[in-house]
Amino acid sequence: MEVDVGGGTVAEAERRVQEAAKPFMKEPRAQVALKKKLLKVKRVFVFGDVKKPGMVPMARNMTVLQALAAADNFQETALLEEIRVVRGGDFAKPHILTADLARLFTYGDLSRNLPLEENDVIFVPREQLGDAREAALKIMPILQVAIMPIYPAYLIPALTTFKP
Repeated sequence: MEVDVGGGTVAEAERRVQEAAKPFMKEPRAQVALKKKLLKVKRVFVFGDVKKPGMVPMARNMTVLQALAAADNFQETALLEEIRVVRGGDFAKPHILTADLARLFTYGDLSRNLPLEENDVIFVPREQLGDAREAALKIMPILQVAIMPIYPAYLIPALTTFKP
């Protein structure tokens, strides 16, 4: 015997079970106990040029931008025009979408902020000059210190020949 007890309280469920058992028992008694079911956490994955890559719990109606925010945002060197969303269970032929967040930020084009589905994989590529920019930022303080003794020698002749 199956009794649908969904959508009510525990007391209502007990009454439904008792009513359903009346044809089979003189004075049916029922005791209903609820078990906590483990909630399945929906998730998406964010990789590439983001500050905290990895699994992100999926909120209802989550978009690419919200997932990136949950991954502590993208790096300065992220190529926002080419963000990829890999979708689908068929690993041989996944469905790949492009989220152009540069258009979103530049023109306010919300259509580029794609809605996500469970288990989507978001990949944020790095711009090609990203590595060179990082290297330059690391080297710049060293170059400034190295140029300091030479700079006055260059500046003094330039100032003496200057005519307003």
